Amino acid sequence: LQFILETAPIPFAMRTPDTRYMLPNRRWEDIAGVAGNSVVGKTPFDVFPQEVAQELTDALARVWSQKEGVVEEVPVRLGGRNYVFMRASF
Repeated sequence: LQFILETAPIPFAMRTPDTRYMLPNRRWEDIAGVAGNSVVGKTPFDVFPQEVAQELTDALARVWSQKEGVVEEVPVRLGGRNYVFMRASF
């Protein structure tokens, strides 16, 4: 499983219910602009600008309140580049 996560061409990060990062993969780290596992144990507010962090936190809150997965398109600007992610939260 670790090999799949590390080599997947899509960004992936697992978070705890209190929004702390547990398991980001390399592609996620590349896009987020962080090195190694430096985000493990941190919240989105420790890593991203306020607006991005709030959206990430709100998305996880929607999952917990609905008790089911949420799939949505999310436009994000990071490192001077625009991305549109298909986010699946569960």
